[in-house]
Amino acid sequence: EDSTMSYACNSPEVVKECTKLKEELGEQKLHELYQRTGTPMHNAYALPQLRVYYNQRQSSSNQKVQQWLTIASILISRWIGHSNNFHIPISFSEASWTGLFNFRCCKWDEKCLELLPSECRNSLPKVADFTTQHYMIQEYILGVDDNDGCVNKKTRIRNPYWERWPELRDENNCTLFLGIGDGIGANIGSKCLSPARYAVTIGTSAAARICLPLNIVSSSSSSEELNSNTDTSSFIVPYGLFCYRIDKSNVLLGGALTDGGSIISWLRNLLNLNDNDDFASCVEKVDSAYSLDVEKYGSNNTVNASNNSLDVIPFFSGERSTGYRGGATGCMLGLTRDTTAVDMLRSCLESIVLRINAIIGLIDETKTEYEGDKCIVASGNALEQNILWRQMLADCSGMKVVKDEQAQEGTSRGVGLLVAYAIGGKVINNGITEEKLVIGDEQIPNLPSASLWSSRKNSQETAINCVSDMWKQP
Repeated sequence: EDSTMSYACNSPEVVKECTKLKEELGEQKLHELYQRTGTPMHNAYALPQLRVYYNQRQSSSNQKVQQWLTIASILISRWIGHSNNFHIPISFSEASWTGLFNFRCCKWDEKCLELLPSECRNSLPKVADFTTQHYMIQEYILGVDDNDGCVNKKTRIRNPYWERWPELRDENNCTLFLGIGDGIGANIGSKCLSPARYAVTIGTSAAARICLPLNIVSSSSSSEELNSNTDTSSFIVPYGLFCYRIDKSNVLLGGALTDGGSIISWLRNLLNLNDNDDFASCVEKVDSAYSLDVEKYGSNNTVNASNNSLDVIPFFSGERSTGYRGGATGCMLGLTRDTTAVDMLRSCLESIVLRINAIIGLIDETKTEYEGDKCIVASGNALEQNILWRQMLADCSGMKVVKDEQAQEGTSRGVGLLVAYAIGGKVINNGITEEKLVIGDEQIPNLPSASLWSSRKNSQETAINCVSDMWKQP
């Protein structure tokens, strides 16, 4: 049976299952689970989705899931000539995304697996470090083993990809690697290897992440040690962030918003601003209004922002970082008859910046020492094309925001670099010098805006705390 899981899942069934699990496990066990897997109990992750699937859906089907795989592992298996009975592993970063993976020891988390039916546990794939696991295309599809344990030549079927893509043959020195999480690729491709560089991406969704060196805990460590806060250099994942394993020596720490540029697309449709000239005119008016407020706050920090300012809660597709509250929805507070399209667009832009800044604040709780000046490296089509959005981000965070000329299509670039590092036997933060930024554009924080953004932060947090009680909980 074909079945899928998605980080964008926000179905009532899965949200309800999350609530049930939280009640069953209790605060302490949930905290321990979070510190092992690097993910909170949330409908975006696999545990509640799998429980709903096996409890409610598969029970009514005669077909059963043979193996859960990622898209990358399915494709590579087919390309290299594996039959449906042969499955390659998934990478650490892919496994981390599920929320079932212990990023400290790089194994499926035993306590998580106990919460799943045995049929599900037996269908989980093996995991491997993408830097050490690689494959080459085979001329024939692996068939049925004969009595001698060798592939039966009579059952051999020619691999269609052998002829279709001769470039992938081993004779051309082509090697296929396991899949890599897009967030990891974006960080590497944006030249954000050190904790001093924050990779902030706004495309359809949004995220802020850093790379951190963190070795794997010895497999001989006891379960008590893995539950404690003293393993792996006493590293604690702040609630509201995720921590995904990159390879055996590094992790990716950050947070994500399901909605980023998607909210601006929604607003353009809502306000009939689909014409690019109309939208550009509206953005220009937002820029003027924002600059005027910054000037006001710079001369007198007791003044209020423009009377038409709104508080937007940008959880239109649910909330991930930082609260991970089930049933969350978007909200726009402060609407009056005087509210304009300019007010709404500005408040939507600000709302995403404020949530990204909240993520950055949590990231900073884990950082102690680092070399170099802190900066944000911007990526993602929505952020790269909007200079006002980047300026808002610089003002709100108090950090320089740069756009690197070489880091366009950062995710694809990052994947290429990671593969090159693996082929060369190099490891991130150990033998790899961080690339120099080639700054094509940069936004410097406007110091007079600090009090304005402090006010906006408090206002949004107050709005979220008030409105969250109204979100429907199963």
